[in-house]
Amino acid sequence: MRIIRDIIAGERRAEVLAKQRDIRCKEPVATLEAALTRNYRNEHVFALRQAVELYDYSRSMIPIKK
Repeated sequence: MRIIRDIIAGERRAEVLAKQRDIRCKEPVATLEAALTRNYRNEHVFALRQAVELYDYSRSMIPIKK
């Protein structure tokens, strides 16, 4: 989610995005950098932002048991 949120916030540098990977990720940083080197079209980032907002809203509706 950190990578996705960074993309939505405007970060496009693959080396910066790859450093946000989860510590459980087994792939080398170079592999992630290659996967994150893309043409981020505005309409795709817009759709991604909407999906994340819906996800956040849905999560906020789930009661947290303590």
